[in-house]
Amino acid sequence: MNEYYTRLKIEIEDSGGYELDSLSPHTIRFESDMSDCNVHAWFAAFEKVLALQGYSEHSIAVGGCQLAFNEMRDKDLMRKVAQEYDLKLLEDIEEYKPPTPIVGLADA
Repeated sequence: MNEYYTRLKIEIEDSGGYELDSLSPHTIRFESDMSDCNVHAWFAAFEKVLALQGYSEHSIAVGGCQLAFNEMRDKDLMRKVAQEYDLKLLEDIEEYKPPTPIVGLADA
């Protein structure tokens, strides 16, 4: 009888840089048993992989937000997620006024 498991394996090969103080060619292997992990643990694993690649915490957070909140997502789903984190979409704020478009010389 086979036991159920989910194993995440990621291998990153880097050929090294051309600068004097850059790393020489190297390989990073990331492996984790994800059998009993929820979606938060999966995202945490990918956050670690991105950090290993040199992405800043800010860039990783911006990437996560862009994944959750972009024009390709269903507005109601975005509102539901925003509500879970005490956030509001700009179009749901009554005082919000979209920026005035800049008029170019060709439009004058």
